Amino acid sequence: MLGYEVNKKLSLQAEVFNMLNRNDPAITYFHTSRLSGESSDGVRDFHFQPVEPVSFRLSFTLKI
Repeated sequence: MLGYEVNKKLSLQAEVFNMLNRNDPAITYFHTSRLSGESSDGVRDFHFQPVEPVSFRLSFTLKI
């Protein structure tokens, strides 16, 4: 995150996410799940949420 205060009323911010384009999981869970065609008991396994892709966010704040 990088920010710049233009004046007392206006500031700008820029953010970069996953700048190195990593394919790591953001978080990993271990629980039972069941997909179509699997037994009704389900399967106990690790499930993960991948990190977001390379992305940018620009924002500004205006104080009135």
